[in-house]
Amino acid sequence: MRVRRIGDPERWLSGAATVGECQTVEFSAGTMGLGLGAFGLQDLCLGEFLAAGGAAVNQPANGTHKPDYLLHQGALVPTVQVCVRHGRPRRFRAVTALRQERPRPAACP
Repeated sequence: MRVRRIGDPERWLSGAATVGECQTVEFSAGTMGLGLGAFGLQDLCLGEFLAAGGAAVNQPANGTHKPDYLLHQGALVPTVQVCVRHGRPRRFRAVTALRQERPRPAACP
């Protein structure tokens, strides 16, 4: 696995970073990403994003509480204006599924 890091989280946390530091990143089916970013080029409303398997989800921090998403369909590849990101730019080698375990009965004393 190779991880590519974009941006400096410390600059964002301290309030010193600007939207001009964001980079445009395409998230095809073989790329994962997690970080701070936005969809589109106009009126960047930054928020948390998650991209994996050709889908990207963004929760803008504009107070609307309405998430947005993009899906890889034909020539449309989800594109995010990324300010801070950790990601994996290669093909997946395995699939991991997370599922809730059934509660185990309490042990008797």
